[in-house]
Amino acid sequence: MRLERLEISAFRNLSRVELEPVEGLNFLIGDNGQGKTSVLEAISLLASLRSFRDAKPQDWIQTGQTTAELDSWLIPDGLTPEAAQTWKTRFQVTLETDPLTGSVKKSALVNGKRVRSGAGY
Repeated sequence: MRLERLEISAFRNLSRVELEPVEGLNFLIGDNGQGKTSVLEAISLLASLRSFRDAKPQDWIQTGQTTAELDSWLIPDGLTPEAAQTWKTRFQVTLETDPLTGSVKKSALVNGKRVRSGAGY
């Protein structure tokens, strides 16, 4: 599978990011604190509903926001462009702060259908 498109909104230090990686090797280049690790963490959350960091879920949502959204489109390797579009898969994760408890609720969609557990994801 190949990441065709990634959209990140209000996640960690990223207000809004849209990426369309090319086939092959892609580089994230920037000064410290510019969001390189945040992009990788967003991909990790989309892939497994977990972070590779020890950060608290409350740290995922940008300061001053109540919701963060991660959206991605994956396509299978080795298909013609036309066939790849037929098999394109969309993964979405929404992170919302509960106003009463301050805890973060994750919800995940695959091709628009809610996933209730990590196993179904």
